[in-house]
Amino acid sequence: MKTWKSALRLYVAAWVTLFCLAFTATTQAALVMNGGTDSLLPIAGNDYNGDLTGIGFDTMRSGGYLTVDMTGFVTFRLVGAESAFENTFTVNTTSSITESGGTGVSKLPFTFGGIGPSITIAVTAGERLDFQFSNNNDSNVVDNTKSFWLGRLFDLGIFYDSNAISLDQIVLAYDDQFSKKGIDDNHDDMLIRADFSPSRSRPPSGCSVPA
Repeated sequence: MKTWKSALRLYVAAWVTLFCLAFTATTQAALVMNGGTDSLLPIAGNDYNGDLTGIGFDTMRSGGYLTVDMTGFVTFRLVGAESAFENTFTVNTTSSITESGGTGVSKLPFTFGGIGPSITIAVTAGERLDFQFSNNNDSNVVDNTKSFWLGRLFDLGIFYDSNAISLDQIVLAYDDQFSKKGIDDNHDDMLIRADFSPSRSRPPSGCSVPA
């Protein structure tokens, strides 16, 4: 009888462990896209289609904004740019990344590990991320903290892998001229990689292995 009970206990413990590991794996990501519409890659006129599909990204969300649903950290890195303007990515109104512009058709190379400085911020579950794109030659400011029209969120593209179990890695892409004017609508003028990491892993309640 003891042998049967021990075997059952080990069986249950194994399944609980697998469940908890699976839960942890699927809840490490906290980047949440709110609103907007999806377009499948390739995006017409985007110089980074091949680079983005090469890392498994197949979809771009536009017209939406970004929040987090877990407490942790988000790191932003410059990975590419194709623009004649000097574009700037600003986080929390104080920290910024600027690419010098003038790249024209000779784009900055897409380097998924980053080609410039990075910014890491602490975030809280439910927070709407405070970042914006701007440039030195046009009044087009894309602000993630504002409403759709005021924030001009149609000029923000969010590239991601639609098949990913969790959304912990995306690329933010900026149109530095008004896409609604028909001038610029390819989302490749400045590309920022965003990575989320949790402050700590917390399995769901009840995820304790039976003794």
